Amino acid sequence: MAISGLVITITNHDLLPTALTALAAEPSLTLGERFGLRLAAIAETPSVDADRALIDALRATVGITNVDIAYVHLDACAHNCDHCTKSATNSSNTSGHIEQGSHHVHR
Repeated sequence: MAISGLVITITNHDLLPTALTALAAEPSLTLGERFGLRLAAIAETPSVDADRALIDALRATVGITNVDIAYVHLDACAHNCDHCTKSATNSSNTSGHIEQGSHHVHR
């Protein structure tokens, strides 16, 4: 599972209702506070690939100018590889993983 903290930038006030309607219809999102044309949101998706696809889809949504990623949490690897049992801190290695603590992303 991937959990991402997002800041979504709305294009302008005219497109605000359109963008908010589209965002409210997305079941993976929990919408937070809005500050002018910026909206805080949490995305919960089953995988890194689903997280990336959601962010790409949001960026392509009418009324949304950009999606900034402020935070990402990844659950342990679903591939059950040996790396999941080792603890590393903020390191990258040659085995095709990006690690954060004991969690990593397969490249």
